[in-house]
Amino acid sequence: MKLNRFITHIKRLNIGPDSVERPYGTLAGLGSKAAVVLIQLPPKMQFAPERLDAYLKLVSRRRRHALEPRDASWLTAEALAFLRARNVALCLIETPKWPSIDAVTADFVYLRFHGPERLYASNYTEEQLRAWAERIKAWRAHGLDVYGYFNNDVPDYAPRMPRVCVSSRAVPHVS
Repeated sequence: MKLNRFITHIKRLNIGPDSVERPYGTLAGLGSKAAVVLIQLPPKMQFAPERLDAYLKLVSRRRRHALEPRDASWLTAEALAFLRARNVALCLIETPKWPSIDAVTADFVYLRFHGPERLYASNYTEEQLRAWAERIKAWRAHGLDVYGYFNNDVPDYAPRMPRVCVSSRAVPHVS
């Protein structure tokens, strides 16, 4: 589940306990199928450890969390250490539009594929997907859960991609 824009973009995570129940309460019926909540931050929201810490204290007992920042200030050694200390996964994103860094900060990995060349509108080759599959296998071999999501669906690229095998199960490509 991706957290509502009202919480991330309008309130910028500055909410109270009353605002937590609605998004997280609706997840209760999904049980373990709703394994991770994605916190996608707005492009100009800089590293704000106090704000994220206050938010995580409200919600950390409910689910695992992944953070997809759009500002490079979240990719510093200090920010990565902050995420590691709270077992929050830095979302590894593939897009030319926003900064990213290859860092594992939690006991799981969270991937978002926005398109290798154009945001939401470029296809992945079988070779690119196989390279990602190898990385996923390596993370899994180290005991990490891996969640991967494709968001390159403008002209229906994601649904047309070939299946690439990771361990014994094929990875579904759903936009």
